[in-house]
Amino acid sequence: MTIIAWHGEPDLKASVFDRLREDQRMDRIVQGMYWSDGRGCHLGCLTRASSNWHLVAERLFGIEQRIGYWLEAAFEGLPKEQCAQWVLDSTAAIPEGADMSRCHHHLGIWLFNPSTGLLTITDQNRDAIDRVRRIGRWCCKGCPDGSTAKGL
Repeated sequence: MTIIAWHGEPDLKASVFDRLREDQRMDRIVQGMYWSDGRGCHLGCLTRASSNWHLVAERLFGIEQRIGYWLEAAFEGLPKEQCAQWVLDSTAAIPEGADMSRCHHHLGIWLFNPSTGLLTITDQNRDAIDRVRRIGRWCCKGCPDGSTAKGL
């Protein structure tokens, strides 16, 4: 299923981004909760939903659920003084009309790239890491030849 960021509507992104800037200005972006009493986390402020934030972000804004989980994980892991700016920067980085349905595979390939310095590559884990990257690259292509992941 193709998921299109902001449903291809620049005005939708602009209105949400204006609201997030106001949330930052009013100090309503906080860690540790989704949405309560007019304050919330990345997805809480984005959706204003009382539950199912990741699904709501996908339905309302075309931000694929897995990407929502990663955005939120990064948000919660940042120092308090950086988290509100992360909400603005990461939201701005999602282009209108982008196909979000394979984005998580691209991010996974990058995360498992030895050059990022995020992993310690050893003789014991090298094959597993290479396999995960091959699977990610295969998934990014969308299996154009109808092949399966068997043997990757």
